[in-house]
Amino acid sequence: MERPLSLRAQLTIACPWFAYNVQWGALLPIVLPAQVAALAPGSKELVLGGVMNAGALVALVVTPLAGALSDRWRGGRRPFVLAGGLANVAALVMLGALGGHAPLGAFVAAILALQFATNVWGGPYAATIPDRVPPADRAVASAWMMVMTVLGTVAGAVLSGMLVQRGNFFAAYAFVAAVLVVCILLSFGPAPGTLPQASTPSARAPAKVPFFPPLRLNRAFYIVLITRAFVTMGVYSVYGFFLYFLGDVVHVAQPATNGSLLLGVAALVGVPAALLAGRLSSRFGVVRIVVIASAVMALSAAAFVAIVYYPSWSATIVLAIVYGAANCAYQAVDWALAILVLPDEQQAGKDMGIWHASFVLPQAIAPGLTGLVIAASKPVSLQLGYAVAFGLAALWFGVGALVVARLRPALPEAATAAQPT
Repeated sequence: MERPLSLRAQLTIACPWFAYNVQWGALLPIVLPAQVAALAPGSKELVLGGVMNAGALVALVVTPLAGALSDRWRGGRRPFVLAGGLANVAALVMLGALGGHAPLGAFVAAILALQFATNVWGGPYAATIPDRVPPADRAVASAWMMVMTVLGTVAGAVLSGMLVQRGNFFAAYAFVAAVLVVCILLSFGPAPGTLPQASTPSARAPAKVPFFPPLRLNRAFYIVLITRAFVTMGVYSVYGFFLYFLGDVVHVAQPATNGSLLLGVAALVGVPAALLAGRLSSRFGVVRIVVIASAVMALSAAAFVAIVYYPSWSATIVLAIVYGAANCAYQAVDWALAILVLPDEQQAGKDMGIWHASFVLPQAIAPGLTGLVIAASKPVSLQLGYAVAFGLAALWFGVGALVVARLRPALPEAATAAQPT
């Protein structure tokens, strides 16, 4: 009988996910919108949407390919994480050096380099739990991933917001780079004995297998992919534009600082909701928690439409906290649900890379769509653009809830038995 993983081992495994969320918690809602506003003030929504789309397309291709290569690489996943992490740091330094007065083309090239590097290590890293965590400990490992998501998002948003409000882009990027270096070295540096050994490449990589698991035998896996894609569409329909929404529609003073603090508070308040979701999932099943969380996010996004036409900072705070709690509850069980329906753990890098791509693909669609909607509506009514954006977010969350509700009949027998009725 395998001994449960120690707290130290769990934190060591989850540490890079903290850095990942520090990076995107800082960049997507705060740093990149502020930098784009400085570089292209007259068309900031359109440029931001296009940049996020292009970066997401790079990630969509790189993530599953890097994961598949790491399944077969003699050195395992470690070389991918270390090399990708080093390139990730270099791209962050490049973006910081560009600041708010660089050619737009150089900025776009740096973003694409950042996405490439992040997903060179992110795809293989996504297989860490199937690789190194015994099945009995995976629910706890998923919970720790959620905790790292919250803490990383809070740290990234709050600290970067303070730095960006002062116009110091380089310091914001340097902060993210420093966190990334520390976390990757803690998990994948020379620390023998900290973690259980992963399976060997030969055991992980059958000679001839299809890249995409057969649909007929893996229906549950694809339902999870579709659900995550729709929920992520909802998130990224408005996430990158929230800073502009606070400043241009709600008319909040110092939107970078206040917006980052609000995102941080909403994420922290979500921690108890996530812990409760984890407990309730063992009683009512993971699927029901995902359905409820997605539905609450849909209602919150729909309520933001009213804020567009009747701006209120107080109401914005309340809705952001409700949404944050639901989002954290969703994330608390999301990773565990993916591992539950994983087609073949011997190909965990490839399949978790495909799963991660369902998070990336919406980033190639939603921001550009929102940017086009807001840019096209500006001459008529900026409020109309944001109303449509929040309405679309509500639609995507609602569809995600409907899709995942069909999952239970498709779950593997062991998974179904584990979820009480």
